[in-house]
Amino acid sequence: MKRVGINAVVLTPRSGGLLTYLSNLIDHILALPSDIKFSLFFSREFLNDDSRYAELPQSIGLPLSGSQPKTRILKELLVWPRTLRQQPIDLFHSPISYIPLGVSGPAIVTIHDLGFFHYPAHYTRLRCKYLQKMIARAARKALKIIAISEYTKNDIIETLGIPAEKIECIYHGFDATPFRATHIEEQIARIRAKYQLPEQFILAVGHLEPRKNYLRLLQAFHQLREQQKIPHHLIIVGQENWLYKPFYELMHQLKLNNAVHFTGFVDQADLPAIYQLADVFILPTLFEGFGIPVLESMAAGTPVVCSNVASLPEIGQQAALYFNPYEVADMSEKIWQLINNEQVQQQFIQAGFENIKRFQWHECAQKTVNLYQAVLTN
Repeated sequence: MKRVGINAVVLTPRSGGLLTYLSNLIDHILALPSDIKFSLFFSREFLNDDSRYAELPQSIGLPLSGSQPKTRILKELLVWPRTLRQQPIDLFHSPISYIPLGVSGPAIVTIHDLGFFHYPAHYTRLRCKYLQKMIARAARKALKIIAISEYTKNDIIETLGIPAEKIECIYHGFDATPFRATHIEEQIARIRAKYQLPEQFILAVGHLEPRKNYLRLLQAFHQLREQQKIPHHLIIVGQENWLYKPFYELMHQLKLNNAVHFTGFVDQADLPAIYQLADVFILPTLFEGFGIPVLESMAAGTPVVCSNVASLPEIGQQAALYFNPYEVADMSEKIWQLINNEQVQQQFIQAGFENIKRFQWHECAQKTVNLYQAVLTN
């Protein structure tokens, strides 16, 4: 019986979209009938925080820190060879866009996007250079590459020069159930009080970093308040990642301190109610490999306005209103179209309910296992 190892050592409770992807992929893979055995590699600190995975017989805790990347990278050269001697596998799957140093043998990699190649100024220099090198290395080394969208697949072909037949597009799945749940009044009141949410607000979900394009969002929001006199506030859900100080500086300059609010990291259990309370959801990003928040908002019944770049038109299709993320006036106008027209809102809400049906975790897991079997057979 063949054994596949899945690399999840970078996970922390605050890993955001990567945690959603990996946890759902693992859960659904383990639920499938298969003649493959699995080894799940986590950091010990993550298993200490997550008893659900700690109790799985397939879980293996490694002395690698998901929350301290520099330390982890230095230790991987020693830890992985020792681990793979003790826990031999036939195929290594690294779903984190690169294959760690110290891992040899047959491997596949999931590449989420190539933002580090297209927008290097949006990341810290050391992080960007390291990941550019590691992603390119993984694309060459891997027997197969999983791309999470057709956009990313084509980007890998064009940017890294990888043959198309080496790449398999497998969409993320999506579980709409938590976002469609009806929350009782007491729950809504608790969430509103916990995060100090105003009665009317525009919602953005994504960590503070340049790629998310929040500087232009601030300018568009300022235009709406000045020209259209909207009563809405702007709520941004996400933690401070890097190069975020200019955002605060512009917020003060535009005198938006009382109208823009930051929740920081939000518990996953609270996120559906926040989406449902919002009047409009916006994703102004300059680059996105997939765009899970778009699907989350659609499932919650909140109309979506987002950038017309990268994978977003592919994922949102006709269920979102799109703008040029480099044009502040276009962004402002599209937000206003949704806020100001209830009929348009309802059209996009209904289209969103249909669109999310395209993304199923069991299908994502089955296609991934099929790829494992094809690689192992060959």
